[in-house]
Amino acid sequence: MLDSYFSGSPPFKKIKSREDIPDAFIWASVSDICKKQPDVFLITGDNNLRSACFHGPKNLTGFSSLEEFLEKKGFISELRNSILETQLSLVYEYIQSKILESNLIDKVFEEDLNGRHTAVFYPFQGTYQISSFSKPVKILLDNHITYYGDGILSMPFSARAICDLKHVTEKDNLEGIQETNNLSIIPLENEFVELQLLRTIVFAGSILFGIKTSLLEKEMPYKEILKELETTETVLEYLSIYGESDSKVTTDLFNEHANDEALEQIKNGNLDIEIDKDEEKKRTQLARWFEVPKDMVGKHGEFEIKEGAKVKIAPLPRFEEWVKILKKGILDKMGESK
Repeated sequence: MLDSYFSGSPPFKKIKSREDIPDAFIWASVSDICKKQPDVFLITGDNNLRSACFHGPKNLTGFSSLEEFLEKKGFISELRNSILETQLSLVYEYIQSKILESNLIDKVFEEDLNGRHTAVFYPFQGTYQISSFSKPVKILLDNHITYYGDGILSMPFSARAICDLKHVTEKDNLEGIQETNNLSIIPLENEFVELQLLRTIVFAGSILFGIKTSLLEKEMPYKEILKELETTETVLEYLSIYGESDSKVTTDLFNEHANDEALEQIKNGNLDIEIDKDEEKKRTQLARWFEVPKDMVGKHGEFEIKEGAKVKIAPLPRFEEWVKILKKGILDKMGESK
């Protein structure tokens, strides 16, 4: 510092300039750091110190503000992404804990499900219309959130709910079919009847959430975030039902909900595993032969699938029956472990 004081080298504006002594001490510290680090950035509003950077070590760069440093070094976009990721995590937690517990989502689902159709093969095969909808038994949210910008978030989901199904047919078609606890036969005009069934429907889709962009693009106190989230708008992006002809609900997803239901029933003491024999017979009668896809031809461990091979496939049991089958498997494993 004293050498610079007498020579007038930066950060001194001139020889023996006493007013620059405080800056000179800072400069001496910065110079020492430059000897130990590959890259050093000096962020200061002091023009004199910043100007000295042009004449200082090659590994030293001066910036007038933190914003300028972040922008020019390319860190600002990373910072924004980090803030967005943090805020999205808070939004996801809020959606799980608040929105799914409210009736808001139920109403959104009900409006879209009522009037939709699903296939039923027992006790009378046909396409049935959903006439009413109960509160979802379980909603499973995918933890993947897509942010479209402008405060619009998309979140995939799947759910199951008990629904009333209706189907109109001629009375003569119902030979041998009788009313049960889950089946009602309502006479209509002109020898027509209406069948009413209770069935668990598995459905899936994507929900759009609209929130203020400021909530996602800058850090805010947690209480303010919760207050802003109370005004979240919710709409369905799309909804698909297992059993529809163009359903996007996979068999794996159907199975996931059935397995979850089986575990819940066991936990609650419901150990009923008796399936309907007539229904199971009807299901197996509907099995059809299908040619094995070409990409499956070849060796699979000890087995080999040859070209032209066929496989016989029957429809999956309805949800309630499939739960009993899975429940039996779970209980058998539990017995083996004991």
